[in-house]
Amino acid sequence: MSCPLGFTLTQCIEDHWCRALHGERVGAHWRARCPACLKDDAFEISITGTGANARLKWNCHTKPACDHDRIRVLLAKALPCKMAARGPKPDALAAEIGKLICSGMDPSEMRLRIGQAIWPERSAAQVADELGLSRATRYRLHCPPSVGR
Repeated sequence: MSCPLGFTLTQCIEDHWCRALHGERVGAHWRARCPACLKDDAFEISITGTGANARLKWNCHTKPACDHDRIRVLLAKALPCKMAARGPKPDALAAEIGKLICSGMDPSEMRLRIGQAIWPERSAAQVADELGLSRATRYRLHCPPSVGR
């Protein structure tokens, strides 16, 4: 794996990943803000192997860990080199929405969760704004209004 812009893996992590995710080197790896849960130092980036076998690994260390497909989508938008732009599995969104529809959850909560699946780069509050959820519904779903509203 190499940076599409011609950087070495180390240069790409330091120049692209750390800049976009507010990260820094910690020993042999890097720690940064997770693009999905936005927790500082929860996201770890490291290099395994050497030379032609070198690979970049990343993972969110929150419990439960953030969804890799969602992180990949957010990384593709945040990184100038689009190194993580593999995208979600072909039917991942449809499968996620199918599970929500069959779950029997409250319709407003279902709208919010489907909105989060469609717009993974937005916070729950931003999705609620987009969907026009009422103030009472937002608080019932533990989704307070976004700042500036």
